[in-house]
Amino acid sequence: MANGRDVFVSPCQRVRVEDDPGATWEPALTVTAYASPAGDVLWRAEFSTRTPDAVFASLLCALARDLAEPNPRDQRRALRGPRVENASACLPETGRYRQEFGLEHSYLGGRLAWTLWGRDEKGERWQVRFADATPAHLVAAACRPLVEEEERRRAEAAENASTVLPAFDDTTPDADADERPTEPAPRTPRKRAKGVPLESVLRIAREDLPEGSPVNIRTVSAAVRTQGFGVSTRRAQEAVAILKAERADRP
Repeated sequence: MANGRDVFVSPCQRVRVEDDPGATWEPALTVTAYASPAGDVLWRAEFSTRTPDAVFASLLCALARDLAEPNPRDQRRALRGPRVENASACLPETGRYRQEFGLEHSYLGGRLAWTLWGRDEKGERWQVRFADATPAHLVAAACRPLVEEEERRRAEAAENASTVLPAFDDTTPDADADERPTEPAPRTPRKRAKGVPLESVLRIAREDLPEGSPVNIRTVSAAVRTQGFGVSTRRAQEAVAILKAERADRP
């Protein structure tokens, strides 16, 4: 407990989570990464009181997974990973979510930052502010629950909208009826494989493309499709850029 706030520190002493359940101000919960246990702040993520639990939990799980890696070079990804270059790298097809949530540039303490925003069931706005140095894959992890929920809703809407029209019944006798070609049976639309979020593409690629393997759009797309998922060329390009940046950063 520090200044009335609950403080949780990672075993490596480089990440602090501060939570004030009774806070009436913003932010109510903060995640801060440091260069060393007593070093400078590398990045900070600030969550407002109405932020969905799933958004915070998804970022924290991704962060904990990185810090639990046995290789220190892999752990560094949680502290100094590639930054967000554009919103679509973390929140694909942003324009399609314009009424529900979004990711946009903002300023945090006078410095460039990213703000993830949305609305709760009552229409009240919530937001998460990420310092510009926050690793892109962690921002993407925070976005993932929103993307998955939106995709689920779209799938349900599409399923409810797909109706089978009754067959046309012409009871009027037609002398030429036997000479007319038979109408082909209506085709059932083929269900397309649902695309996966960027973080999932990166996870699959890291598992299937070890160090030394060629990293390009073709190899990343093949790895994802082997798992039974669809992936767009743009999504594959974004994953390739992040993977190459990660590997270039390793000594």
